[in-house]
Amino acid sequence: MFIQPRGLINVANNCYINSILQVLVACPPFYNLFQRLPLALKRRGPTSTPMLNAILELCKQFEELPFVGKKGSRDVRPGESFEPVGVYQMLRNVNTTLSIKQGKQEDAEEFLSCLLNGFHDEMIAAIEAAYGSSKPEANGPQPPTPNGVATDHKGEAEEEEDGDDDEWEQVGPKKKATITRVADFTKSPIYNIFGGQMRSALHQHGARESSPKITSVKEALENFGTKEAVHGFMSNKTKTEVEASKRTTLEELPPVLILHLKQFVYDKTGGSQKLTKKMDYEMDLEIGKGNAKDVT
Repeated sequence: MFIQPRGLINVANNCYINSILQVLVACPPFYNLFQRLPLALKRRGPTSTPMLNAILELCKQFEELPFVGKKGSRDVRPGESFEPVGVYQMLRNVNTTLSIKQGKQEDAEEFLSCLLNGFHDEMIAAIEAAYGSSKPEANGPQPPTPNGVATDHKGEAEEEEDGDDDEWEQVGPKKKATITRVADFTKSPIYNIFGGQMRSALHQHGARESSPKITSVKEALENFGTKEAVHGFMSNKTKTEVEASKRTTLEELPPVLILHLKQFVYDKTGGSQKLTKKMDYEMDLEIGKGNAKDVT
């Protein structure tokens, strides 16, 4: 489905909101999901799903591109720009971690996380109201997180550690037993689009520093899976400090992967400094097997 592009009018410093709204509406799985939501939401009161209702009304402002001519081409002329007033009003009324105030700038990535988590919670509540309480699924990720994939931390160590009740041993590469921790979760339609799973593996003994020279999204993703030193790691078995390293990979890729580039560094005083270097990206992003478990 191709929708007619329409601009969103920036008021004060609301550009961080509009940039995220434009990206979400232009995401086909997201737009198609909200085209199917109206019937389901009618079963509940209008105030029970304020975030879903606001975005649903926003999606209604973007219509499918009409066909023109005999060859079936589409008229891609943009529609009239408008101000997403309904979304602004919703954000001022709902309880979120963001401070939506006139003229105040917020972080676009934090706003995206706020929306995705809000959608997830409202969908779960609607599902439970319609079909009864749903039991969380084990061995899976949590709701969507800032980087677009859920975080399911699974610890891996070279020496056996004393485990808790929610841990078990998993046979990893080279038949090595690893201590595994998982989090319970409940899936939602929005999770099925953006939710994924990350594996955070902790290796004792030996460490390798990550390369700071990153100039493209592809290089950043490749560097994401490199090992980094963990200082001050204490062994549960020997109660002494040991050398350790940590490696994070994409355990399960979502249909739509959101990557958040860290465009700042911390200085010696604890303050942050924005990075202004150029980051290249290609039209097609190839994720290698070293970064994700389920890449084929």
